[in-house]
Amino acid sequence: MGQSMRRGSGFSMVELVVGLAIIGALLAVGAPAVGAYLTNAKILATAQSFLSGVQQARAESIRRNTTAEIFLTDSVVISDPAVAQTATGKSWIVRAPDPNNAAVFIVVNGKTMSEGGGNKITVNGSVASVTFNGLGGTNLGAPATFAFGFDDKACGPDIRCINVVVTPGGRSQICPHITTGWAEQTKAHYERAVSRCGPRK
Repeated sequence: MGQSMRRGSGFSMVELVVGLAIIGALLAVGAPAVGAYLTNAKILATAQSFLSGVQQARAESIRRNTTAEIFLTDSVVISDPAVAQTATGKSWIVRAPDPNNAAVFIVVNGKTMSEGGGNKITVNGSVASVTFNGLGGTNLGAPATFAFGFDDKACGPDIRCINVVVTPGGRSQICPHITTGWAEQTKAHYERAVSRCGPRK
């Protein structure tokens, strides 16, 4: 009794080629979006890390009823409270006076940008440091802005750069960064967000 011939259950060469072509097209379309997502995640993580440092400096000044300072530096030696300060530094340090010797500073906390977003994260502060007093206020005469971005990618609707804003009264928060050339709808959305980050005491 003869048996009917059955076609194999595998894919033909044509089907494999078509499938690979579709996968390649999807990857080509999705790769830029994935890259932008990863970049934005790094920027946000670094900005949030700095924001936590600002908030820690304020809390430390209130707890100790004395001054506490957060500053940016290019030094990777974040255990040294006397390193040079710079408004574009890629590390931050929180320091406070030694309870036993007010002329000497001790490091409360510190981090390098590479711990969160990597060495390609950029920061541009309107000031290099912010000092908080025992009441939680600052030495600022106007709100300070610390802009976080990515060194080889321009800020825009895809690459969402972030500002950390610190007010003279000690309030701090994350705000979106607006650049020229955005589509009006996108720009209007972010401008509304920025308006909620307006200068406050």
